[in-house]
Formats: sequence, C-alpha cells, structure tokens
Amino acid sequence: MSATPNDLIITSLETIDAFDMNDNYLWTLDELSQAQIQNSEDSEDVTGRNGRLLATLQRNKTVTITGTNGVISGGMMATQVGDKFTHSTSAKVRVTEYITVDTTETTGNFASNALTLANAGVYSVKVVANDGTTTAKTKVASTATLAAGEYKESTTAITFYTGEVTNGQVLEIIYDKTVTGDSVSNIADGEHYAEKVKLYVNAFAEDKCNNIYKVQFYIPKAQFSGSFDIDMGGSQVTHGFEAKSLAGGCNVLTNKGLLWTYTVFTDAA
Repeated sequence: MSATPNDLIITSLETIDAFDMNDNYLWTLDELSQAQIQNSEDSEDVTGRNGRLLATLQRNKTVTITGTNGVISGGMMATQVGDKFTHSTSAKVRVTEYITVDTTETTGNFASNALTLANAGVYSVKVVANDGTTTAKTKVASTATLAAGEYKESTTAITFYTGEVTNGQVLEIIYDKTVTGDSVSNIADGEHYAEKVKLYVNAFAEDKCNNIYKVQFYIPKAQFSGSFDIDMGGSQVTHGFEAKSLAGGCNVLTNKGLLWTYTVFTDAA
C-alpha cells in the first residue's frame, strides 16, 4: 500500500474482539447487524466587546461505541453485568413438561412414575382434557390423606386421589429440574458492575478503484454500560451494547489521552 486512501467505503462489518485490560481474550461479536462510533467534543466560545467571537476553546472529547449483535453474546453479557459464567452439574431450572399417565390403579390411587422428582419441588400439576382445557390439582403434604382434587409428591412419583386420573391422560407438570449448564447472574450487591475492556472493531473496505482494505478501530479502554437491551419480541433476537472510550489504557505513557486508533492496511502491507 503506497499511499493512505482518503475515501473508503465500509463494505463489511466483520467482528468486535474484546480483551481484558491484561490482554486476556474475552469474547468476539461476529454477527453484528450494526455498530457506531460516536465522537463528540465540547467547545467554549471566547468573546470580546459586544459579544464579538474571538476564539473557540476545544475540550472534553468523548467517544461512545454502540451496536447490535444478531445473536445473544454470553461473553459480552458477562462483561455488561460484571459477572463470570460458572459451570454446574446441579443447576436448577423450572420447566413445564407434559407426560402421559401409564400405570395401574393400586390402593385406590393412580401413581405416575414418568418424572424423577427427587428434591425437585413440584409447583403445579394439571390434568389436560382432550379439548385442551386443564384442571389444576392442589398439593398436600406427603403424610396427609388425599381428598378430591389433591395430589402428593414423593421422590419417584405423583399420587392422585382415587379415580381422578386414568391411563392415557396427559398431565402438565411444572417443577424444578436438575440440569448440567452454565450460568451468569446479574447481581445488585454494590460490587458487580459493567467492566472495562480493550476493543478491536474490524471491517473490510474499498476505495474508489475497488482496492480492498482492512480497517481496524482500536479502543484501548472501553467502559461498558450496564444498560443494554436483549430484544426478544421481533422475528430475530438481538443483543445491544454501549461502551464509552476512556483515555489512557493500561500503558498511560504510550496511550496518554488515546481514545481510539484507526488503521487501514492490507495483508501485503
């Protein structure tokens, strides 16, 4: 590349890569639908006699990075809420499951063994009729005698009052299920806030002669905002973000006052 091109068309917004302030990789946004780097600068007019404008003092540059990712980024979410993902083989989730009664009547009660209920905690049991309507059952203590409309829960079965369910009937059950999974929490304890990261915004560009270039904005210290939207109401789930560039970065001598650096290059450069 013999000369720096002055006019470029951004043809493809590729990725935003994030690293912590010690250069440890955190996450990548690679399904960006849009992103914006907004620059602003305060100015103060110096006036003379009769309000005549003598000069303009420029100060307080600010840079805000905003955008939308086309999928939910778990890594960015952790940065936004100030927490880390944890892996657990005994995570609890509350689920709704539909099972079909398949048992024989014993001692006057029907028992369904289709769920593993050990320490699950059942919160709702409904019998689903053929027309889709449901009839709720009222839970009682495991030692109580069942009455009409009641059920009891053991570690292996749900037992119903005599004659209230039959083989082939569908049950809607809401309960806590033990799963293996990863989770991050948004905690309001005065200690967990959005974090600071290094950002690299990568794109492809073309000049007027159809030459292809790579473009990178480097933000050495970006303070993420804890205010963000996860839009789940439309045809596509999107994950929004906002961060402000802070002057300095870790190396205050090299990056003194640096808000971002814009680099245009080619693989052959």
